[in-house]
Amino acid sequence: MKMSRIRMGILGAGGIAGAFARSAPSFKATDVVAIGSRDPVKAESFAAQHGIPRASGSYAAVVDDTEIDAVYIALPNGLHKEWALACAKAGKHILCEKPMALNRTDAEEMFAEADKHGVILIEGFPFRFQPQTQEVLRRVRAGELGDIVTATACFGFRMRDEANVRMDPTQGGGTTWDVGVYPINLVRAVMGKAPASVLASARFHANGVDLTASAILEYDDGRQCSIWSSFQSATFRRANIVGAEGTIDYSHNNHPLDSESASFRLERGNGREMTTEHVQNESGNGFVFEADAFADLIQNPDRPFLGTTRDETLDNIATVEAILASARSHKAIPLSL
Repeated sequence: MKMSRIRMGILGAGGIAGAFARSAPSFKATDVVAIGSRDPVKAESFAAQHGIPRASGSYAAVVDDTEIDAVYIALPNGLHKEWALACAKAGKHILCEKPMALNRTDAEEMFAEADKHGVILIEGFPFRFQPQTQEVLRRVRAGELGDIVTATACFGFRMRDEANVRMDPTQGGGTTWDVGVYPINLVRAVMGKAPASVLASARFHANGVDLTASAILEYDDGRQCSIWSSFQSATFRRANIVGAEGTIDYSHNNHPLDSESASFRLERGNGREMTTEHVQNESGNGFVFEADAFADLIQNPDRPFLGTTRDETLDNIATVEAILASARSHKAIPLSL
């Protein structure tokens, strides 16, 4: 049944949840009506700051709230599966922060539970809904670059707080699970399939999480792509997509900045005589595009979905697993698909 507006609860009161909640007044079809945190004081403060009507000192209270249609899971990586399963059993549609799970088996179980209870489960990657990304992928899929030869993508920032949950090995910490999933997601969308194997190298913290990682993704047709991520760099986010007839190059590929125009450079030619097109795209808040697309999917489930597909989510999780296994073993690792 089509709902006039989606009533949403948030699990978690951290930084990502805050960014989502700050965006909520601009959502076209979603009202954020509840926040759940394990700390009731934090929940009350979060609700007051963002104008959310209800606050609870437990996640379960939000999941069990009969007035909520959907839940945004903004918890540490290691808690995604537990609470996605709980949401599905409670009949709540689920927008789950990336990475959806820490292994492919868990992700498959989460999708199966969502199917069983007739709810929608998607992995939250706001950049996939932004016009810049949509236009890049449209041109790639329309063949404007010719056959894709390779793609490279990277994402790095400086992690200065070792107490941050992103550094916790028990919660899926490390750069590949955190920011590495962005270049992996983009490359999977560009290539249209998962790699057959990966060969990776990483620098690890004493607690076992990866601080910087790079990987060559090898495909069954002989093509190769490369990705890089780091907690040890200044902010660096870039992608380059190379086809037989042209290339696309752009920065801030995970989130176009509000302070500058979202654009990319498209070059065509044979290397000597090149034509360059600077393509301007609509700028905007990725969380708004994401929430609006999620609401539309709930209300119109038969429409084409422009975000990360189920197959992409499963392939990307398997790719992360293989990258980390390769970096630790110093061997090429085939993907288990």
